[in-house]
Amino acid sequence: MTAKDIRNFEKSAIIQKSLNVVKERAYMQASIRSSNGGAYSQVKSKVARCLKVQKKVAKAQKKAKNQRLTELNDSEQHLNAQLSVEPYGMRFGDKTADWARHTQFAVQQRALDVKAKEDELEQLSSNFASRKLKDFSQTQVYNSGINIH
Repeated sequence: MTAKDIRNFEKSAIIQKSLNVVKERAYMQASIRSSNGGAYSQVKSKVARCLKVQKKVAKAQKKAKNQRLTELNDSEQHLNAQLSVEPYGMRFGDKTADWARHTQFAVQQRALDVKAKEDELEQLSSNFASRKLKDFSQTQVYNSGINIH
């Protein structure tokens, strides 16, 4: 064996090692590509795959949002059903119901009380304005007639 044969052998060993590494990486990439169940097997490029993933995420977010809105509507309907007085034969706009008449009477009474207090306040302010204040600018000296020395 000559030195030239040894160098050729070393070169072929390096090339063989490189090919083995490439084959191992290709095998790993193939297993990664096939592990997702072929979800993207119809996709022709990475860009198309990214767009497809974005659409899928947007669709999932929209579905979750709709589900939350549905849950909120259901809870609101449940709350309205709890607050409803219709099973008792009453409605909020019903003028014949005792509670509605009582509420209307209380509101009217309160309005009359407020009006009376406003009138009283206006009368007091007019009385106060009509009064004349004493003029203390001229001082008066009280003289009892007794001279003290």
